[in-house]
Amino acid sequence: MKFLILAISLFIVNSSRLTADIYVESLCPYCMMFIKDSLYTAITTPDIEQMVHIRLIPYGNTKRKIVAGKWVFTCQHGETECYGDLIELCAQDSIVKALGAAAAEIPKAGVVHCMEDFIQKPYTNNSFVQAAYHCQQYYPYDANEVINCASNSNGELLHLVAADETDNLIPKHLGVPWAVANKKYTEESGDEIINNLLRWACQNYDGEKIAACYTQQE
Repeated sequence: MKFLILAISLFIVNSSRLTADIYVESLCPYCMMFIKDSLYTAITTPDIEQMVHIRLIPYGNTKRKIVAGKWVFTCQHGETECYGDLIELCAQDSIVKALGAAAAEIPKAGVVHCMEDFIQKPYTNNSFVQAAYHCQQYYPYDANEVINCASNSNGELLHLVAADETDNLIPKHLGVPWAVANKKYTEESGDEIINNLLRWACQNYDGEKIAACYTQQE
């Protein structure tokens, strides 16, 4: 009975969590700014996952079409961005397989930050290869497997899943980064998440707030 009560309690707590789904691209300058500032502050805040489920979806303004029976992707910032998106998607997938979905929430966002923080101009596919090797020091995945994934059907499938989710947003996204709060887009909440994700979570979470909500600066 004790375990049943605990399970019910955890379900109630988790069901009240906020969600923040942020649609990005690997070489979008504004996405990089968000990832290195607002996102990084949030995901390095202790216990943030108690208040909000944060997801990053690397795809953004990419276009796709079928040519000769195969999907062809055209990314806003060129082929290297497509490759970067694939590396990030494959790394996220590997982390989920290693940790399980719940435990992987923050690491999935963290690995994208790690890679975006590591790459330097001029951006090439090799920039993301090196980022994959660098970030495996901090996250539970094998860089060789991630690199292989980015070039095979597994990566293509992950790309298509990200494409379907992004392309089916209501309303359609108008740019990136694009943030959706609690599965419903409003311009106000989207801007708040991009500008200060931690503050948005603190102001909108109805449950017991984490310590950082009482100490954060404007």
